Amino acid sequence: MMASSVSATLTDAPAPAHGPAGADLPPVKLNIVIMSLGTRGDLQPKLEIAKILAHRHGHRVRFAGHRVYKEAVEAEGIEFYSTGRTDPKNMQVRRQLPRKEMEKELPTIKVEFAEMGESWWGACIGDPAGLSDDGESNPFVADAVISIFQAFDQTSIVARMGIPLHMIGTNARNPSKYVPHSQAEGFAKGGGAFKNKFSYWFQDLLFFQAIKPLFNDIRVMTMGLEPFSPIWQMTQFNRVRAPMTYIWSPSLLPKAKDWGSHIDIAGFVFREAPEYEPPAELAGFLAASEEKPIYIGFGSSK
Repeated sequence: MMASSVSATLTDAPAPAHGPAGADLPPVKLNIVIMSLGTRGDLQPKLEIAKILAHRHGHRVRFAGHRVYKEAVEAEGIEFYSTGRTDPKNMQVRRQLPRKEMEKELPTIKVEFAEMGESWWGACIGDPAGLSDDGESNPFVADAVISIFQAFDQTSIVARMGIPLHMIGTNARNPSKYVPHSQAEGFAKGGGAFKNKFSYWFQDLLFFQAIKPLFNDIRVMTMGLEPFSPIWQMTQFNRVRAPMTYIWSPSLLPKAKDWGSHIDIAGFVFREAPEYEPPAELAGFLAASEEKPIYIGFGSSK
């Protein structure tokens, strides 16, 4: 169940030509911000993409994520920008809470998301607040943003700055009548086209409605933009055809038939380990059959 990975795509793709034909110009080097949140399993593929962009293509990449991942990101030679005190383990626990218990957590959630929203903006405009004392001191203003769906102010940031945005994800976030929302669990179970498509509204609209005040505070007070509704937030990605790359195998979940050409499935992102030699027991297991194995990891529990 292997698929061509994003790593291979980025590695093998020729550098784009710039300027007049035949002109001997150096490749363009960009300042790129990767916006992230979630568990270590959510972090890892985005960190691999950051490494490829920085180390193979020479871009300056700033990874904006949870403070607890600072050492892991910097160990790979990538600049880190903290999005605040939020603990990804606590976020994971909250997802399992009954609705009434979740409502009790809303004040804390709002404070944490307000801090993250301000930090994603700060990462793009060169605000030193998210850098450690020994962090990169060279001036930084983003030329492009790579973002997950949950970084709720990414479209506001790129609109304010006039820079391109590329979305990336490990689970479906574009509404489809063929694929339900990954977190809709019981709601979409056994449902048809309507339930599948409505599951995105059911799940995400509740979240955006809950954080609407802080979301618009950041848009209006921090960025100088007009406020807008959660419904606009929900529908903007398809209306503006924001490029979206999903990083799972199309053999596992093919591209939904009602997703447009701006949405693609690129395959898994694997961490390169050229020096790795599997234990004899594992090597023997893999060699015992010609069938390709299926690996199930639990990165999101770390």
